[in-house]
Amino acid sequence: MDDLLKFAAFDFAVIRYEWTAEGGTDLDTRTKVIQPLIAGEVGWSRLSNVGDYLLWGGDNTETGQESILIDFKKLAEDYPEQTPLEVQLAAFWYAVRNSGDFNLTFETYKGGTMEQVGFAFENVGGELVQTQTVGRNVATNISADVDGEIVGSITYNPATLQATFA
Repeated sequence: MDDLLKFAAFDFAVIRYEWTAEGGTDLDTRTKVIQPLIAGEVGWSRLSNVGDYLLWGGDNTETGQESILIDFKKLAEDYPEQTPLEVQLAAFWYAVRNSGDFNLTFETYKGGTMEQVGFAFENVGGELVQTQTVGRNVATNISADVDGEIVGSITYNPATLQATFA
């Protein structure tokens, strides 16, 4: 995982875990705020939201996508002394693992509001800042309630509204 993505100034991030049958069936996600340490994580068998900061789009038990909305603007407002902010991403295969490959697609938005549509989120009244995709692979395939494998973390600077993913 030596990928380093850089993001221009934004307020909201949508992370889409995307997979096909070649990768497997029923990829389950885990997302949590680790800086500041906020109790709870979103994903299957966890919470559907953590405050106003993280919102999970729901459990896709087939192929396709699961999405997470992160409101970095609200997180920065509620934790003004915390620099940087950090969100950790993890995943595992619940049903079938084939190659284990999947993509993480990051969409960042400035302004507007976010609305859930199916397993995804759309911005209304704001602007798309960036879209970036990175490939990932997880080996964990277990039909149990596990934490999953860490696939990266987003570090957000509230002063500049910029972030990196590593």
